[in-house]
Amino acid sequence: MSIDNTFTQPQRCIATLFVFICTSLYSLAQPTFDANFRPISFRNAAKVHKVGTNGSAAGNITLYTNVITIGGTQQIDCIVRTVSITNGVFQLPGSAASGTIPFDYSSATGTGMSANDDNFFSSTFNFNTGGGSCRFRFEFILGGSYNDATNTGTAVNLQNVYLNSYDIDGNGTSGTNQFNEFNSFSSYSLGTGSTIGVAYNNTSRLTSFLSTISTNVSVVTAQTTRIRLAFNTVSAIDVVVGAQGAGQAFFFLDFSIGTAAWTPSTVVSPNLDLNTSSAGSNNTSTTCASASNISSGVTNYTNTAGAVNEVRAVFTSASVLNGNNETLLVNGSTSPVNASIQLGFTTSTSSTFNLAGATFLAQSSVVGGISTIVFTNNAGGTLTNAQTEALMDALQYKHNSLIPSSGIRELQFTIQDGSFNSNTASYVVNVDCGTLPVTWVYFKGYALATATELTWATSQEYNNAYFEVERSTDAKNYIVIGRVMPGQASANEYRFTDLQPTQGVSYYRLKQIDINGTFKYSSIVRVTNLGFDVISFRTNSSSNTLNVTIPVTVQGKIQLSLYDANGRMFLRTRLNRGTNDINIGTLTAQGVYSLVIQNEKSILYTGRFVK
Repeated sequence: MSIDNTFTQPQRCIATLFVFICTSLYSLAQPTFDANFRPISFRNAAKVHKVGTNGSAAGNITLYTNVITIGGTQQIDCIVRTVSITNGVFQLPGSAASGTIPFDYSSATGTGMSANDDNFFSSTFNFNTGGGSCRFRFEFILGGSYNDATNTGTAVNLQNVYLNSYDIDGNGTSGTNQFNEFNSFSSYSLGTGSTIGVAYNNTSRLTSFLSTISTNVSVVTAQTTRIRLAFNTVSAIDVVVGAQGAGQAFFFLDFSIGTAAWTPSTVVSPNLDLNTSSAGSNNTSTTCASASNISSGVTNYTNTAGAVNEVRAVFTSASVLNGNNETLLVNGSTSPVNASIQLGFTTSTSSTFNLAGATFLAQSSVVGGISTIVFTNNAGGTLTNAQTEALMDALQYKHNSLIPSSGIRELQFTIQDGSFNSNTASYVVNVDCGTLPVTWVYFKGYALATATELTWATSQEYNNAYFEVERSTDAKNYIVIGRVMPGQASANEYRFTDLQPTQGVSYYRLKQIDINGTFKYSSIVRVTNLGFDVISFRTNSSSNTLNVTIPVTVQGKIQLSLYDANGRMFLRTRLNRGTNDINIGTLTAQGVYSLVIQNEKSILYTGRFVK
């Protein structure tokens, strides 16, 4: 089950010199599908070059059709953009099969390599002296939605995706160590005897996986030169592949659970959640002139390292409609003048403020229409988890204009923690100062076994005639499914049950209609209703029990494995269909644990909990 509040707005992407920045405004309004770690295939037969003839130049765009079919009917396509190539060219391996191309080499073998697969995205290069790199961007879209005029499609979110990168080694010449760089992943795994190191690239702002060897390992799927990334939810993936020295370099991306058996050690990435009371990681609010909290709930940031390098806020400069009358406040700072950051800045600025026993440095800059505020420790070094959490709790949006311009503002937050960036979490505020017949307190949705429950509350009602409840499957076209009459008091709580929900993702909104016929819409609630066939779990801290529910429709022998944040397995046990109660009292260490549920054929479910 997945529930979140959201607004609707198109996706906007901005390309700069070497950094491809994509601000997916209100990305949770995108359709969401559970890939369930099934293979996503980049087959040669499904490849169509839309811009350029062979994908092998910067700016080329290639479409892969039907990379995965979800639910038996919904096809997903993928746009692959060749963003840039530096100090090298695409080049086929020696003894290349006839009819193949280096952008995505489809043959199983070539000089210096074996065990390639047509389902992989396999790019082959020759880099010049000093080495080079190539940057790709993978964008998942609804099948058949590609627009030839705009070279875009209807973006989707895919949940539970694996990506293996194979053959991160060298070409046999000293100093030719290869590397991969990625973003947005929730964890990574390395195999036994891995020859790959992990670091953070401050220029690309991606996590870098660098080979510690320059020798060539010809079997591309060997576990020593393999990494596997897991993505909880992903719409687009930025990938940089490259080598530190000259010569041939081959790269193989496998969007599946991976080939062959291996013994992985898993590291969980830091997680940022701006609204811990709702599924997802984003937060929304509506305000006029009152300060509005960026985050809500408790423990918005979780990690294992506890040494935070920076907190970063990014927004499009054009979305700030009233210049420096719009501010980002640090509530509770002992230096409040410096802790009010005006969002209309056009040049680089900086200020310092005190909070939670630390002096923070806030540095603002604008590049290519993207405004960025970076928070760091002014004394140098890193921030603790407690100081990072205090900052996220203290941040507020505040509009100081007497006549604010109505509209949507969005700020996207990420946190760099050592070698990792956290996921991007979005805060969306709707600035609306009109006279409202209803003042909303909340609007929420919950998926039940065979229905959807909607609840909302108001703190003030004036001339309210009634509410219409509307439902949509695409967040664009809504139908009325019910009417709710107003309560008798000035503040009321309401409940509505949709007894015939659409299976999968649905969007709900309320149309509040005044007695004179004027109306306004509430925020949007997104609910995923999967019916009975849902694997779920919850923890009971009072009894040290993990409760796991397995639907009767799940086939085969079912097994649960529990891992700590370092990838060490603490428990493996059989599960029965129905409810299973598992003792976790032996997990004495506090922290984040991962669970994996699988049968003989595949992984069925993954999740995380904090003990």
